[in-house]
Amino acid sequence: MIITDAAQEVVITTEHEAMGTTFTARIRGVEERYARQAARAGFNEIDRLERWLSRYIEGSDVHRINRMRAGETIRIGEDCYACLRLARQAYEKTGGLFDVTLGRWTDTTKTAALMPPNPSGRFILHPDEQAITCEAEGRAVDLGGIGKGYALECLRPLMAEWEINQTLWSAGGSTVMAAGTWNVHLRGDSFEQDIELHDDAVSASGTSVQGAHIVAPSGADRPYRWKRVWVQADNAALSDAFATAAFLMDETEIVDFQAAESSVRGMWSEPR
Repeated sequence: MIITDAAQEVVITTEHEAMGTTFTARIRGVEERYARQAARAGFNEIDRLERWLSRYIEGSDVHRINRMRAGETIRIGEDCYACLRLARQAYEKTGGLFDVTLGRWTDTTKTAALMPPNPSGRFILHPDEQAITCEAEGRAVDLGGIGKGYALECLRPLMAEWEINQTLWSAGGSTVMAAGTWNVHLRGDSFEQDIELHDDAVSASGTSVQGAHIVAPSGADRPYRWKRVWVQADNAALSDAFATAAFLMDETEIVDFQAAESSVRGMWSEPR
């Protein structure tokens, strides 16, 4: 995705490595020193979230979840709980095509490019308290892209505290989130599209970076039809989740999903 400035103002740009990718902050409408201080505050927030949401950091909430035994219940922090609730919402809206509990099977497809059988195991997220139960072992949570999208969404109230309302934050090439109005150019190998973001987000999903890493949770035959898909939605976490699910949809399913989901503002796909 290529970013252009709709207002043709000076844009302060800075980057930070976290969550296995490069986060970029673009800020306009304020003095440069203040913009860089605000960006640093945003990056500090992303680092804080990574310590709770990464399955690779020992002691994180997700690390603890993935080591639970059958019948065990643990309490988790507010951010992990909120992100898992969004993941559950995306799972329901996509008919199970988006599933964050397939961490081990996602690893398998990255190395072997094979679709594994439907895994066993079950987690239960408590509806009335920040807790999760492992009903049966066999699954592993990997928040991945939805975790990055959630981190971007957490920057909205933070930037409001700094009284900055013209920002564009991106998590690598997967998700871009706007406050204010920005122009974004979507580009694939044989596809290009200019879109306008206004207080929303766009996410991309494909195999060009991570290979065949997207798993069909149902175990059904879901061949890769697309090189890339893009989804524009109100929420950065959900736009990432919907893009992942859309990669497994056929053309009719994409059209139907866009028509049914009010938070989606646009969907685009590049055929293989």
